[in-house]
Amino acid sequence: MVDFIDKVRHGFAQGVSTVSVKSKELVDAAKIKSQIGDLERRRKEALEELGNIAYTMFLGGTFVEDRLRARSTAIQELDGQIQSKQKELAEIHGRAQEALGKPKVITTCACGTEIYQGTKFCGKCGKKVEQLVINAGQAQG
Repeated sequence: MVDFIDKVRHGFAQGVSTVSVKSKELVDAAKIKSQIGDLERRRKEALEELGNIAYTMFLGGTFVEDRLRARSTAIQELDGQIQSKQKELAEIHGRAQEALGKPKVITTCACGTEIYQGTKFCGKCGKKVEQLVINAGQAQG
C-alpha cells in the first residue's frame, strides 16, 4: 500500500513539474513569437516602402542608389533580428525538452527528420548518424 501511495505521489509531483515546465515554455514562446510577428510586420512595411521609393524613382527618371541601399540595409537588419528571435525560440523549446528529460536534437537528417543525442541511425531513412553530424559540422564551418 505504501509503494502505491509513493508511486501516486511521485506521479503527481512529476505531473506538476511537467505542467510547470510546459507553461513556462508556452509563456516564453508566446513572447518571442509576438516579437517575431512585430519584426515581420516591420519588415513587410519596410519592403513596401522600398518598393514605393524605387517606383517613384523610376517614374521620375532618377535613381538614388544610396537611398535604396539604406532601406535595403534596414531590411537586412530586420532579417537578422528575426533569425535571432527564431534561434531564441528554438532554444526555449530545447531547454524545455531537456528539463523534461527528453533527448537533445543534435542535427537534422537530409530527409528532414530530427536526430536526437544517442541515436545511431536516422529513424526515417536509415542514414548513419556519424556521417550526418560530420556533414552538419562541415556545413557550419
